[in-house]
Amino acid sequence: MELMVTESSPEIAPGIRQLLAALRRRIRRYVWYEGLAATIAVLGASFWLALGADWFFEPPRAVRYGLLAAMAAAGVASAVWFLLRRILARLSDHSMAILLERRFGNLQDSLVTAVELTSRKEPATEIDEFGRQMLSETCREADRRSRNVQLSAVFNFRPLGRALIASGAILFSLAAAAVASPDMLRFGLRRLTTITDEPWPRNTHLRIEGFDNPQREHVVARGMDFEIHVQADAAPGRVVPQVVEVRYRTDDGKRDRGMMVREGTAAPAENTFQDYRYTFSSVLSGVAFDVAGGDARLRGLRLRVVESPNLGLTLACEYPAYMKRAAAEVPVTGVMPLPVGTRIKVRAHATKNLRQAQIDYLADDAPQTRKFVLDGARDFHFTIDRLASDQTLSFSLLDADGVANRGPIQLAMTAVADEPPQVDVRIEGIGSAITPQARLPLRGRVEDDYGVDRIWLEYTLDDDDPRRSDLASPASRSHVDVDLPFEVAQLELKPGQKLLLGARAADNRAPPAADGPNVAQGERFLLDVVTPDQLLALMETRELNLRQRFETIIQEVTDTRDSLAGLEKAPSEAAEKPPADGEPEAAAETVLQRNLLRVERAEQNNQKNAEETRGVAVAFDDIRAELVNNRVDTEELRIRLKDRISGPLKQIVDVQFAHLGRSLTALKKQLAGGAEHSDAAKSAIEQADLMIVALQKVRDQMLQLESFNEAVDLLREIIAAQQQVSEQTKKERSKKLRELLDDED
Repeated sequence: MELMVTESSPEIAPGIRQLLAALRRRIRRYVWYEGLAATIAVLGASFWLALGADWFFEPPRAVRYGLLAAMAAAGVASAVWFLLRRILARLSDHSMAILLERRFGNLQDSLVTAVELTSRKEPATEIDEFGRQMLSETCREADRRSRNVQLSAVFNFRPLGRALIASGAILFSLAAAAVASPDMLRFGLRRLTTITDEPWPRNTHLRIEGFDNPQREHVVARGMDFEIHVQADAAPGRVVPQVVEVRYRTDDGKRDRGMMVREGTAAPAENTFQDYRYTFSSVLSGVAFDVAGGDARLRGLRLRVVESPNLGLTLACEYPAYMKRAAAEVPVTGVMPLPVGTRIKVRAHATKNLRQAQIDYLADDAPQTRKFVLDGARDFHFTIDRLASDQTLSFSLLDADGVANRGPIQLAMTAVADEPPQVDVRIEGIGSAITPQARLPLRGRVEDDYGVDRIWLEYTLDDDDPRRSDLASPASRSHVDVDLPFEVAQLELKPGQKLLLGARAADNRAPPAADGPNVAQGERFLLDVVTPDQLLALMETRELNLRQRFETIIQEVTDTRDSLAGLEKAPSEAAEKPPADGEPEAAAETVLQRNLLRVERAEQNNQKNAEETRGVAVAFDDIRAELVNNRVDTEELRIRLKDRISGPLKQIVDVQFAHLGRSLTALKKQLAGGAEHSDAAKSAIEQADLMIVALQKVRDQMLQLESFNEAVDLLREIIAAQQQVSEQTKKERSKKLRELLDDED
C-alpha cells in the first residue's frame, strides 16, 4: 500500500480504507446474527412462558389476548433493540478508527489522526508545507501499523454465542415438542391463539405449596407444628372435591390418615382455587404422605425433620483510642455494656449451615434490616463502626434446609457514656473577700477513668466574659493532685469588683466522639474584692465572734466543773433529808442515780466542748491563713494567732480535754460499782480547774489581740484623718494660688 500525496492535500492510503470498510461489514454482519438469534430466543421464550402460564392457570380469553400481545411486544421490542436500532446506526470511518485504536494500542493514535485530518473539508491553502509533511508522515505511519491488525480480535463473540445457544435451544425445544407431543403442542397453540377455550384435559387439579423441589419434600424444625396448604382448581369446568384426604406414615412406623379442613366454598365466578389445610402437630420424626382429592393425587410428599438453627455470638471490640484499652473479644452473655464509640465486629457462628441470615436493628427512630446470603456457610460477621447509643439486634436465620430459628435471637448492647472528670478543687485559706494582691491556694484532685487531658481555672470579673488560666496538662493521668497558687495581682483587680472562679477539667476523649472531650466544672467561688483595711475589719469581726463563742465554752466548762463539785455534797444532803418512807437504802439509791446522771452529763459536755474548742482553733488558723494569703499579715500577728491562740487550744483539746474525759469515765465506773468515789471526783475537779485556767489564758491572749486590733483601728483612723487634712491643705493652697494669679491679671 502506497500513500498518494499531492500538493493540494495528503490522502489516506487505500489499504486503510479497505481495513475500515471490512470492519464495518463485519460489525453489521455480527449485528444481524446476534439480533436475529436474540429475537428468536425472546420470541421462543415468551411462547413457552405463555404456554406454561396457560397450562398452569388456564386464563380466560382476555388474558390470553394479553399473552399474545405480550409475545408480539416482546418480539418487536427485541427486534428493535437487538437488530433495528443497531443496523441503522451510522458507522463512520472516524468511529471505526477509534474502535481499532482502543483495541490495538500499537496504533498509538496514528490511525484516528490520519482519518480525522484527511477527512476535513478545509482548503489546502490553510495547511502549510510543514503541516502537509507531518500529515503525510502520520498517514504512512498509520498504514504501516495497521497492516498487522486482525479484525477478529475486535469482536467479543460471547454475546453472539449466548444468543445463538439460546435461539438454538428454543428451536430445539419446539422441534422436540412437535415430535414428542404434537397433539399437546397443537392444543396449546390453539389456546394461545384463542381459537379454542377448551380447558386442558383433566377434571380435578390439586397443588400444594412449598413442595416444588425435585425431592418433593419440605424441611421442618423438630417439635414445630407444620401446616400444609392444598388448593383445588375451582375454575369453570373443574371438579372441586368435597373431601381431600391426607394419608401419612412416620419414620417411627406410625400410620394414619386425616381429613383436610376445607376453608369456605370457592365460587367459580369469584375464586380461582378452593383451599384445604391440615396441621401436623409437634413433628418429631420424618413424615411421608400423599394427598388425594377427586381424580387427582399428589404422591411422594415428605416432611424431613431437622434441628432448628441457633447462633453463638462474639464481639470483637476496638475501644476508642483515648481509653488506651487493648482490643478484646467478648462472648455475648445477656445485655452487653460497651463504651460509647467502640468499634464492634460481631462474629456469629451457627449450629448449622445457613442459607441466609437477616439482622433487624430494632431502633425506635430508624429501624434497619440487613441480609446476608451465606450459601451454606456457618460463620458470618459484620461491623458496627461506632456504638453511639443502645442497640438491640434481632437475628433471623434460615438454614440450608430452609428452616428458620424457633425463637428470637437478640443481641442487646448498652452504650455506656464516658463520664466527665470529677473535679474537686477548692480554695484553701481564703474567705469570701480578697485583696487585689491576694494569692489563692488551689488544692484538690481531678479524676477521670481514662485520663485527664488538661485543667484550667475559669474566672469572671463582674459581668465580663469568662477568661481562663491553664493550671496543668497532666499527660492523660487518671488522677491529678492540684496544689497550685493563683496570683490575683496579675488580674489588676479594683476594690468593689466581684471575682467568680472555679476549676474546670477536660478528659482526653477525642474524635470520633460526637461532642469532643468531656468538660467538667468544679465548685465555683464568688469573691468580693476589698481593700486591705476592709479585709482586716472583716477579720476583726470574725475574731470578736470567735472570742464570744469561746467565752461561752469557758462558761460551760465551768458549769461542768461546778456540777462535779456537787457530787461530794450529795450523799450528806441525802442523809440529812431522807425520803418520807424513812428507808436509807432508797435514799442511797437516789443519790447514786443523781450522781451518775451528773457524770454522764459532764461526759457529754466535755466531748461537745472539746469539739467546739477545736473548731475555734481551726477558725483562728483560717483567719491566719486568710491574712497570709491576702498579704496583710505581720510577723507579730502570725505568731500571736498560731503560737498563743490556735496552738494552745489544740494542745488543750488533745491533752486536757482527753485527760478529763478519762477521769470522768473512771468516776462513772466507780459510781456504778458502788465504790468510794471521792478521790476520782476530786481528780476530775482538779483537772477541770487546770483546764479552765488554760482556757482563760488563751482568752486573755484573745483580749490582747482585740486590744491590738483596736490600736490598729485607731492608728488607721489617725492615718485616714491625716490624709484628709493633707488633701484639704492641698486644695486650700491651690485655691490661694489661683486667687493670686487672678489678682495679677
